[in-house]
Amino acid sequence: MIRHIALFLNFFCPGLGSVLLGKVYSGFFQFLVLVLSILAFAYSFHSFYAVIAIALDWFWGLLTAEWSPRTGRIAERKRT
Repeated sequence: MIRHIALFLNFFCPGLGSVLLGKVYSGFFQFLVLVLSILAFAYSFHSFYAVIAIALDWFWGLLTAEWSPRTGRIAERKRT
């Protein structure tokens, strides 16, 4: 259940769900990249790179919410 909440949080704000899962360093850097990318988008005329960084950070956040450090790959879900 906690993974579902973390995935939901990482969907809207990368980093928050990772911190919820206990991946503090990864979550901190995801949030930092998001903030720096938004600042670069707002104050720069090279906004294309900021959009790419935001998209990659969003993908990283979703992947981190599903990645299991115990197995080293995407956590498998039980099928009902």
